[in-house]
Amino acid sequence: MSDNKKFPKELEIPKPPERYNKNIKVKISKDDVANVNLFMMACDCDEYKSSNRSEYEKSDIRRMCRHIAKLYKKKIRTDKIDSIKTMMIESGEGIKPSIIYLESEELGYSICIAFQIGLPWIDVYAKNINGIYKKHVYNYSNKEWQGKISYNKELIDALESFILENIQDNSNAKANEKKNGEERNYHQYVEIPELSEEYNKDIIVKEDNKKYKLNLFKMECSCKEFDKKKHYRLGDSRRMCFHLRREFWNTTEFKKLNKLEQTLIKNNYGNKDNLFIFELKNDLSFAISYDDDREEYSSWYNVIARKNNGQYICYAYNPYSKRWAKDKNPELYKEEIENLVNSIDIFAQKDIDEEY
Repeated sequence: MSDNKKFPKELEIPKPPERYNKNIKVKISKDDVANVNLFMMACDCDEYKSSNRSEYEKSDIRRMCRHIAKLYKKKIRTDKIDSIKTMMIESGEGIKPSIIYLESEELGYSICIAFQIGLPWIDVYAKNINGIYKKHVYNYSNKEWQGKISYNKELIDALESFILENIQDNSNAKANEKKNGEERNYHQYVEIPELSEEYNKDIIVKEDNKKYKLNLFKMECSCKEFDKKKHYRLGDSRRMCFHLRREFWNTTEFKKLNKLEQTLIKNNYGNKDNLFIFELKNDLSFAISYDDDREEYSSWYNVIARKNNGQYICYAYNPYSKRWAKDKNPELYKEEIENLVNSIDIFAQKDIDEEY
């Protein structure tokens, strides 16, 4: 599937009246303020522009960035809109561009799945065990739900089966995504060279007075961290726990990796739940990494980029406030990196008290 302008009629929303043909300032947080024209369903925020939301019809719910959704919820009565659309609006987030709408005869109600091509997070809008529409997020790469799920087991099984059958998983391969007319290349792991049979032996390592048994050839370890990573295939860096990474540093195969790949393997910021490695000009690459932990939500991305001296270091960038931590930013291709980071819709929006 691809992002397109085809849209289920069932998810059309009422157009705001002309009295809202004016700019209204909407504040999500101190660093996230934008001007919204509700009648035109337009916003001056960067996300609205970078996602090309103006290309959608005014009655298309995908036209809403989080600022428009917040103001729409405030000004337009949603009690006459069916509950699935109300929930999507009241979630206070921009809707992802690719949408699958399902009328389930078996369940007796509708389900909506929204996603962005090339990214593993799927927004699922369905009824929970109490019959109320709730949004939950599923990672089809890791085959995991984010946080506590309020759907019943039958629905979860059915959703997982449908998602895996209908949405291609590009997480274990190099992916291409078209954005604003440009094709960008990225992949989501470091390809680990195949190790020789000499590494097919058990090694005992110690950490905090505990012993763990690992095998580099099989990429296996007895630690708890590996239990969460063992579903990744051999050759995928996401399979490696800290102990495997540390032993891999000493192999000749490690030295065959490029400088960025070596940096990602050796440092903790390369061992996050999600990793995007982008190719820029002149064979120059950079990486973005972040964790899935929403309980300790952070708007900061790890950005691993090369300095003029050829060394890679980790910066921190906040796409919402558009700033670099401690005013330290990449020395090479800063604008290109910022544009790519700003355009990746991977964070659920932080719950913030409404302010107008």
